[in-house]
Amino acid sequence: MDSRAWVSLVLASVFLIQFSPALGRALEKDLGVHGKLYEIKEEDMLSYVRRKAGEIDMRELRESMERKLEESYAQHSLVSLKVPSATEERVRYVDPSVKVRNPLYDHTGKMIFPAGVVNPLDHVSLSKSILVLREDQVKRVLAETDKRGEKPILLLTDGDIRRASSLVGQPVYKANLFVLKKLKIEKVPSIVGQEGRKLRVEETVLK
Repeated sequence: MDSRAWVSLVLASVFLIQFSPALGRALEKDLGVHGKLYEIKEEDMLSYVRRKAGEIDMRELRESMERKLEESYAQHSLVSLKVPSATEERVRYVDPSVKVRNPLYDHTGKMIFPAGVVNPLDHVSLSKSILVLREDQVKRVLAETDKRGEKPILLLTDGDIRRASSLVGQPVYKANLFVLKKLKIEKVPSIVGQEGRKLRVEETVLK
């Protein structure tokens, strides 16, 4: 470091030592009021929540929630796929095999299905027949299945599943286009059962 830089450093140090107390006192000085100050008028958030909670009619709130739940349930219980009625007795056989591109493994790492064509019926049997129908067909179709001692799974293509469930005293499920396509359901009522490695789809004419 040259002599000029050294002198500058010493002078800066002296300046800081001499004027630091004065600088501190200046920072402590009241600088006065600059601009307008206003009293806080906003209500405390906790007080606001407590006040609003006290204004709620719990009975009315419960009734409103029950009403909305009922409306939502009624809306989602409807299904309308517009599947036509069977006009002739017909039996078809459906191969449920699917093409698996990659091997499928369970949670332990054991391979369940190899890559290639897999028929689910080779591994899992259809324990119950599946009856696909409309709500207006339920009573007549079940009268026939009851005679045969059958208790099929009910799949509704058109109507209200809640009303149909109440009518037959058992759960009724919504059909969708994906399921109808896989089962190759074209008309209702159709009853789906298993015969060997294929599904048997029988269309029935109601009289």
